[in-house]
Amino acid sequence: MSLLGAALLVLAACTSAPSAELRLFRDSVAAIEQAGQPLLDDLALAERAAFRTSLREKAQANSAREARGQVPRSEERWVGRPLGIGFVRDLQLDDVPFEASIGDPPGTAALRAGLGTVTALSSALVSLTDGTNAEAATDDLVRSVSALTDLAAAGAALVGTPLATAGLKAAIGELSILATRLAEELNARRARELILENEQQVHTLLAELRSAVPAMWTVLTTDLQIAIAANPRMPDSELRANASRAETYRRLLSDYAVLIARAQDGWRGAVAAARTPGSLTLAAVAENASRLRADLEAIRRAQAALRSGQMIP
Repeated sequence: MSLLGAALLVLAACTSAPSAELRLFRDSVAAIEQAGQPLLDDLALAERAAFRTSLREKAQANSAREARGQVPRSEERWVGRPLGIGFVRDLQLDDVPFEASIGDPPGTAALRAGLGTVTALSSALVSLTDGTNAEAATDDLVRSVSALTDLAAAGAALVGTPLATAGLKAAIGELSILATRLAEELNARRARELILENEQQVHTLLAELRSAVPAMWTVLTTDLQIAIAANPRMPDSELRANASRAETYRRLLSDYAVLIARAQDGWRGAVAAARTPGSLTLAAVAENASRLRADLEAIRRAQAALRSGQMIP
């Protein structure tokens, strides 16, 4: 009987999902969400501004070429004073996502949807292992993956700095299957199997979010770079303010990338524990949550400095 009991314990350990490891993964992803959303809000504004500047310059150049009797390079035209007050003559449907005040422009939308999918996935897996709100959590995951699939199909990219979506697109089909299976089979044993089956897809999604950080930096600081380069006699006070804003974005984006790397470690831990039950305790999960709270407080202070225009140390 003792041998049978031991065998049953081993079997249970091998078939149950790694609860503590999944909680650590979920907490790490929640930190990315909290740190990332304000950055994505700023990114949406910067992406729209970059597009409009590019469109304006293109229209002005085309009108100038036409005025000199040369063939314009594209259909955009400028109405108004050359290189001065005026507007772009036509509104193209392809430009609407950049011109609208509703929703995100394409590049930001893809990043926000990717982050939303990771967040929904981590919550769904924990809900399955806890047996609480599993149906609602998996419904959220199905919706998130669907939104991400639509954006990837549209080939969303950050203006001037293409968002590398090749790997993301390869992962999305499998993530869609994962979301459907989780919704259909709400049990912890199946959660463990699906973790193992989708190890690479989740890793790819996190890696794509992290690889987009340099592109986010470029878009967020383009207006600062242009302003400084175009005005060599800029007053020192204004130059310091612009440089401080850029340095704050550099810090916030670096923090964001570090948090994503921690979530990648958390996911690897969950996968390893799904293969072989680990020794991670809930006390370790609580310690990690405490560290994340301290990190997020530092990030919140940097975000507040950015909003108020204060210099960072």
